Amino acid sequence: SYDDGRTWSAARTHAHGRNTFRTSLTPPAHGESWVTLRVTARDAAGDSVRQTVQRAYAVRR
Repeated sequence: SYDDGRTWSAARTHAHGRNTFRTSLTPPAHGESWVTLRVTARDAAGDSVRQTVQRAYAVRR
């Protein structure tokens, strides 16, 4: 999210080794903003976790 969690965009993940995943984010083309990250993961047994990091880092242009 680039607006403190008011709206969210999905990001595709790609496996990168054992139990590791990566994604790429495309920030807005204008101005400065903070990035809020939210990750949800589920295992084969149906257990899940969701973590949100408010203002994880700033994007400056």
